[in-house]
Amino acid sequence: MEIIEKNIEINGKRYQYLDNDIGEKAIVFIHGLGSNKNIMPKLFNTFLKDYRCIFLDLPAHNKLPDYEFDSLEDFGEYVVTFITGIHLKNFVLIGFSFGGLVAIQTQKKLKEQNISVKTVAWASPLRKDFLSLRSKMFFKLIDSVNKKFYKKLPSNVYFKLVVALLGIKVTDEELHSFKYFENNLLDKFYDLIPNKFINTEGQEILYIFGTKDPLIIDKSQKKTTLFGEYQKKFQITKGGHYMTKLGKKLAHDLIKDFINK
Repeated sequence: MEIIEKNIEINGKRYQYLDNDIGEKAIVFIHGLGSNKNIMPKLFNTFLKDYRCIFLDLPAHNKLPDYEFDSLEDFGEYVVTFITGIHLKNFVLIGFSFGGLVAIQTQKKLKEQNISVKTVAWASPLRKDFLSLRSKMFFKLIDSVNKKFYKKLPSNVYFKLVVALLGIKVTDEELHSFKYFENNLLDKFYDLIPNKFINTEGQEILYIFGTKDPLIIDKSQKKTTLFGEYQKKFQITKGGHYMTKLGKKLAHDLIKDFINK
């Protein structure tokens, strides 16, 4: 399956994305904090043969400017501009981790234009109190690394050891994505995570959480507020950050059932 890397500019802002250019229905995938589009195809490999899969980089990631964005609304508008700019019609949104918050905000923006899309938020910190202690410690660790040394993270054995002691399995590929994220912006991104639930009334959303997720608390599924009959939530055994193969399969099955109904 060939996936093409594309770069465009819309309204003075850069967009870089991966696109397999097949299928009648498209899925726009939005990555998590400190990650990038290049990691996503492996996470969503079972979708590649049946859907047009578009993996988009967020601002402040993968060498993109941050454009001085300071709200989720800014990120949502960025994705909406991309979707309308490439003339997508039949599509859904899937956001992983922080990307789930961006996907929900994108959906809200589209709804204002009378465009209804299904949205999936997978392992997403819907509120600040969803973040685990290990997650907060991980943020502080990244934030504390001197910028001069931060770019050397992928080859820093000491850093990998400290992360492992936190119980977080970070692959070389993930560390490489952190290399192209400005770690001095972590506080800014942390502030974007809401203190209370965003009102998503009238939006069609699937929430998926995993058990024993090192970054999101186990009670996240129970604490998630649903607004209306078109919203669903599930918790999968080890189906969140750093999931097992079975957890990933079960999550994919739930997502496909949701987007195809």
